[in-house]
Formats: sequence, C-alpha cells, structure tokens
Amino acid sequence: MSRLPINELSDGLIALRESGHESALRQVLKFVAQRTGGEVFEAVLALRARHSPQDAERLIWDFTQRRNISGHIDYSIISAPDQRTRSSWGAKHFGPVPRFKPERWEFRIFGATAMHDITSFSLDQFQNLPKSQVSADLHCVSKWTWPGNVWSGVKASTLLDLVPPATDVTHIMVWAEYGYSANLRLSDVLYGDAIFATHNHGERLSLPHGFPLRLVVPHLYGYKGPKWVRGIEYMTSDRRGFWEERGYHNIGEVQYEQRYSYDEGPDQGPPL
Repeated sequence: MSRLPINELSDGLIALRESGHESALRQVLKFVAQRTGGEVFEAVLALRARHSPQDAERLIWDFTQRRNISGHIDYSIISAPDQRTRSSWGAKHFGPVPRFKPERWEFRIFGATAMHDITSFSLDQFQNLPKSQVSADLHCVSKWTWPGNVWSGVKASTLLDLVPPATDVTHIMVWAEYGYSANLRLSDVLYGDAIFATHNHGERLSLPHGFPLRLVVPHLYGYKGPKWVRGIEYMTSDRRGFWEERGYHNIGEVQYEQRYSYDEGPDQGPPL
C-alpha cells in the first residue's frame, strides 16, 4: 500500500467509505498519514477534489494535529502526593442525581469540529462504539484516592478519531447534566487513558456514580471528570469550567498537587 500512487489511494479510501467500512477506512487513513508531508498534502487535495472533505479532514487530523501535541503521558511515573487511600468510593457531587430517560439521552460533539458540524449519538449508538478497558486509580482533590479501579467504556481518543477537531483546537469542554462543565487541554484526552466510562470493575455505573456516562482522566483530579456526561465542545482557546470558575485549579494534575486556582502559574489558565 505504501507504494500506491496518491490517486489510487484516494480512490480506495472513497470506495471504503461508500461500502460502509468505516473501521477499515480509519485504519487506512492513519496508515496514509505516516507517508511524507508532500504525499499527505497531495492525498488531502485529491480527496477534496473527489468531494470527500470528511476524509481529507481526518487525514489532516492524523498527520498534523497529533504531531502538534507534545508528549505521551506515562502513568508509570505519576505519583499522587499527600493522598490517603480508601477501600471504597462514596458518591460525591454538586446538586441532585438527575433522572435518566434513555429515549431522550444523546451525546453531542460540537464546537470547532473539522467538518464544522455537530455529531450526535443516541444511547444505543454510543453503546455500540468500540470499547476499551483502563486500569487507573481515582484521585479526589479532597486528598483521598481509591486505587486499583478497572474502568470500561469508550476512550476519549476514539471519539476524537470519529469526530476530529479542527487543527486549531487546543482545549475541550466536557458538558454534563444541569450545565455542569469541566475544561481540559486537548492533550489530556488525546494521549493516555482518558475514558468515558460506563462500567467499573465490570459492573454498570450506578446513577449516583454517573450512569450512563462519566469521564475518567487518571492523571487529573476527579473534578475534571464529570458524571452524567452529555457532550464535548471543541475549543480554540481555554475557558474555565464549573469548578475552575469557583477556585479550583484550571489544570488539576495530581502529581503536581494542582488543587486550587491560587497555585496557578501565569500561563496555566484564563483570568478568573
């Protein structure tokens, strides 16, 4: 495949799309993105000329955006200073537990998407997305840690592959019930094990613990992982979420004890 001319590669990509082989299409796009910059640029132009802008934008995402974000997060070297361990987790949240109505539930990806559109998933559609499993501790900003969790669900990176952000996106806002929100750097969810979890230790999440969907970002404190998630907004600049506007650290990395806004450096968040 690496020796195929760009035009033939483009024809093959379009054929995969027309035949409904989305998974194979994404794998081939990632393979093409490993070619030289000039060849990728030619492929993008060819796809656009063949009225396949979605595939062109995905190719740009695979080639450019992932290379602009520095560093894979190595969880083996992340510590959790000044945390005490717990053998169980309590349900802690702001406001009441929302009522769940499956027929009305949807997950939306919007904002600065590569295709300038909005993508929505029903509950059934979301549950049929590719599944992953992540082993990660849960760290609360109030200085307790519940170790050894096994989370199951859809990785954040999977959603970004399905609905790529525009090339100038730097942050995301995760939206949940009641307008609750949490802002994250794009790198926080692109690399590592950030997961939109539906299960913990093989059991479906309870409503108080975030059913049907909660975000888990292992290297960040728990307030960065909303429960009852309903969507992602792609952003080209940073904007504070719910707790970040109320005195909690804009980034929230566990290993650096980034708990409160008064600990922020000058480049770690927008003004309060």
